[in-house]
Amino acid sequence: MKKKLSLLLLVCATLLSSCIGNKQSTSSTAGLIWSKLTILTERSTKVNITNDRDSAVVILYNTGSFFNPHSKDAYIDTLSTFFTSSEKDSLASLARDLIVNPAKIKGFCTEFVGDLQLSLYYGEQFNLSCHYSSVCNWSELSDKTKLFNNILQRRLKPLYNISEQKHHK
Repeated sequence: MKKKLSLLLLVCATLLSSCIGNKQSTSSTAGLIWSKLTILTERSTKVNITNDRDSAVVILYNTGSFFNPHSKDAYIDTLSTFFTSSEKDSLASLARDLIVNPAKIKGFCTEFVGDLQLSLYYGEQFNLSCHYSSVCNWSELSDKTKLFNNILQRRLKPLYNISEQKHHK
């Protein structure tokens, strides 16, 4: 009888510890190192930041809008900018948090206003992603989105000016 009770307790303890271990391992990417962060915004901007390079590729699309199409003047600019290691890690950390713990949506705008897509890659086979859509001003959703936007704008604002100067001469 004692052997059966001991065996039952051992099986229960093993099952309990394996369930707890699985829960922790599936809910955390803390042990993984990010390799690439892709950001798409409503300004028709795509930013690819890789963890192993100083420069980031920024693609600016100007194809007009639904209300004001510019099909003849459509252009795509591919420019580079530089992020420090701490800026890249901050953006990746904020992106991960915005994906795993989404910011509270405060309102609804039309499908033309407030769009942010984030994809955080951990190697070739695993990524986390999210899409905030029709959220008015995504940079005002939370303190984390404000900080995320501030870091981006420090590096992207000069690129917007360069692109506009190139195409509006």
